[in-house]
Amino acid sequence: MLDFFWNFWMSIMEMFTMKKNWKSWQWKVGSDVPFFIKNKTARVGGKGNKVELVENNLKDSLILVKPLGFGVSTKDAYNSFDELDEVRYANFEKIVECLRNDNRKDLEKYIENGLEQGISERNADIKNV
Repeated sequence: MLDFFWNFWMSIMEMFTMKKNWKSWQWKVGSDVPFFIKNKTARVGGKGNKVELVENNLKDSLILVKPLGFGVSTKDAYNSFDELDEVRYANFEKIVECLRNDNRKDLEKYIENGLEQGISERNADIKNV
């Protein structure tokens, strides 16, 4: 990893919560990087920089589906979200409880994705998946 390659010898969280200034350059990464680096089930807050690991005893596997040739820019995703008349929000406390208790059936009731809601309003391919 970069830490090993550049011999920084910092923890992952140290690496992404501080800015390192060197003589000729400043090292910065996106604030959501810690979530992806951890590679664990987590509840993420702030701008993606507050990562709280969540106990996950779910035994199921999930499959992500992306139709070939389909893509949405971040700008378009957020614009479509902003145009929604009504947004359905996830119930995080219930989600964490379901993950902890291996309760896939109830888990599906509480999961929502606001960006998906906006995108699916504009794109029949996604709405039908």
